[in-house]
Amino acid sequence: MSYPKDLDPILVTRLSSMRDQITVDILAYADQYDIDYFNASVYATESGSYYCLSSNLEFSSQDKFVFTDDFKCYDKNLKEITLKDYFKPGFDYESVIKAQIQEEIDVGYMPSDVSMDELYNNLRIRVNTTGFWINSKAYSASIGSDQYLGFSPEFSEFGVENLTIFD
Repeated sequence: MSYPKDLDPILVTRLSSMRDQITVDILAYADQYDIDYFNASVYATESGSYYCLSSNLEFSSQDKFVFTDDFKCYDKNLKEITLKDYFKPGFDYESVIKAQIQEEIDVGYMPSDVSMDELYNNLRIRVNTTGFWINSKAYSASIGSDQYLGFSPEFSEFGVENLTIFD
């Protein structure tokens, strides 16, 4: 577990809870699968006045590969940030994001039998130094294995003037 030395104790506690959940998850998977490879990380990053707490877990067995992740971002008041919080009122960020989702579907990174609304409504967003990391939960679908949607638009793709993080 790694985090900036000045991370608020409340966020350290939340990060510790994420670490504890990773332990629960890997023990549950170990009961179901003969695990050949395992990797997990739990960390916090700082981007401007935001802190993002992240965890990921990956493992493989002879016939299965699993990758899960979770992240939550907080502002300087420790309020959890949602997708709409990053954008100024009146800006149609939904259309920009849905266009990027469609690009991912068109190149075959997501199955076409998962609806646009289902993908959009299950997105998570994390800010970084140059833009965002946006991803969905994993889906079992027609392509034969669990997949998730993930892409990294830069701030400029939304127009810096439409973002609240530079105010």
